[in-house]
Amino acid sequence: APWGEYIKGALDFGLAIIGAIVFVAAFGSEVFISIGGASFEIPVVIYAILACILFIVSINATNATDGVDGLSGSITILSIITMTIAGSIVDGFDATKAVSGLILVAVIAAYLWFNHFPSKMLMGDAGSRAIGFFIAFYAMYMKIPFAYLIVGLPFLLDGGLSILKITIGRLTHKKVIILKNLITPVHDHLKKRKGLSVPKTWAVIVGFAFVIDIIYLIVVAISN
Repeated sequence: APWGEYIKGALDFGLAIIGAIVFVAAFGSEVFISIGGASFEIPVVIYAILACILFIVSINATNATDGVDGLSGSITILSIITMTIAGSIVDGFDATKAVSGLILVAVIAAYLWFNHFPSKMLMGDAGSRAIGFFIAFYAMYMKIPFAYLIVGLPFLLDGGLSILKITIGRLTHKKVIILKNLITPVHDHLKKRKGLSVPKTWAVIVGFAFVIDIIYLIVVAISN
């Protein structure tokens, strides 16, 4: 019998708190604005709170996106590579940081061999939640946590909207339902409403992610 949503949510919250405290204690609270390259220190307590929020958002958005063969893993690879390049541009290349991200890229690339359509292996909640945690941690590790709002946009639009819609519905006892005409996660909308096949759904969302990442890297390179 699977764990209920409340147990999973409590575990996510606990892990986010631990992750935020450990990160701040180990790596501090300096951040870079990747577009422009300015850096500044955020007060530790505020940074820890923001880090906790980032962990929770990334964990749940990544988990909700994991519904199409290869989708979550593919977007993760693009996100990690993009943050590695952007972080290296604004704060200089650090082999230790880059390798830690590229190890995950290599692992997921191997996993995608079995997860492309039709998939033979699924990561499940344990996999998607762990990857979501790592993406948030890596964004902070590269000192560009706010870049998640751009690099993580595919996760936020696909899975994040689903979490937002469900949360508002539950808090208002379904008196307020946002995005009534949109099935969430968005990948379900593309399959069920637009009639796209699994490979085409994957191609649309991953293609969107690729374009966003390329534009972001170009802007970062020009502004630095």
